[in-house]
Amino acid sequence: MRQRAALDGSGLTRLTNNPAGHGGDGGVSGLPTEELNKSRAEALSAQEQMLLKQQLNDKVIKTNISKARAALVEVTRQAKLGQDAQKNHNAQALASAQKATVAANIKITAVLTPYEKAEKDAKLMDVLRHSPDGQDVLKGLASLKQVKAQAEQAIKATSGLHVA
Repeated sequence: MRQRAALDGSGLTRLTNNPAGHGGDGGVSGLPTEELNKSRAEALSAQEQMLLKQQLNDKVIKTNISKARAALVEVTRQAKLGQDAQKNHNAQALASAQKATVAANIKITAVLTPYEKAEKDAKLMDVLRHSPDGQDVLKGLASLKQVKAQAEQAIKATSGLHVA
């Protein structure tokens, strides 16, 4: 039993007994107990899991692969510009190319990060393996990892350059 405060005619507050779950609690009593007992971390995890599922949509992953490949083209282009700048002893152009290479790699990392999180979720990956377009999504994940590896190689080659 809960006690509920109510104003009587004199403006004084009086307490009345209110059986638990019968109004007066903002409508919360209709929710299942397990939902009420969820911790904040679990609720965020469920929300994050929903967002990861959206990222694993076949169309979304194809779009993200295109974004990552475009960023890889930029990384490769900037790495070549950095090598040319070193050959020409142009320190300013080399620094600019190195900075642009890292910026393009950040874009690749931003695209890849949600997929790396998804791979760590065993339940989500199990669902993915058994879904109709799951194999396409897994191939997309492998493709994104290849893009990231290629970008890191280009960055490594560029970051070691300096003008003598």
